Amino acid sequence: MFEEMKIRYLFALSVVSLLVLVVFTVGVGVNEEFFGAAANIVIYAIIPAIFFGYYFNKYPNVIRDTVFFKGIKPWGPAIVGIVIVSIVLSLSSFWLLVFVVDPILPAFADFLMTEVPMPTNPVLLVTEIIAITILGPIVEEFASGEFSCIAS
Repeated sequence: MFEEMKIRYLFALSVVSLLVLVVFTVGVGVNEEFFGAAANIVIYAIIPAIFFGYYFNKYPNVIRDTVFFKGIKPWGPAIVGIVIVSIVLSLSSFWLLVFVVDPILPAFADFLMTEVPMPTNPVLLVTEIIAITILGPIVEEFASGEFSCIAS
């Protein structure tokens, strides 16, 4: 199924969806926090739901083979361990990057260390957290599967 997906359709859908979002938010005049949350929902939920939903409906048996919950209970501790190790590796590589770059490009290192403002509205904050912790990794895995099929 993944080898039959056309990346150009995903790219076109993404561009059109984001253009519609920008036109809508500029026309309505919403604040920056709302735009960030809406962009996360569009990028991580709506676009993948439309694109992958089309292909999952085209091949109806694939969804049961791809997403399942039977027999995953024993894997819980191992998955938690892998997630913790992944977070530690990610943070340590970031800190190593900042340590190496700081003597050469101190302004860039300061830019990397600046705090990213989080939304003050609780609904937007929950949306941001869900997009970062749940939707983003799932979409990334499906998209990387698609790109690896295209590359081979």
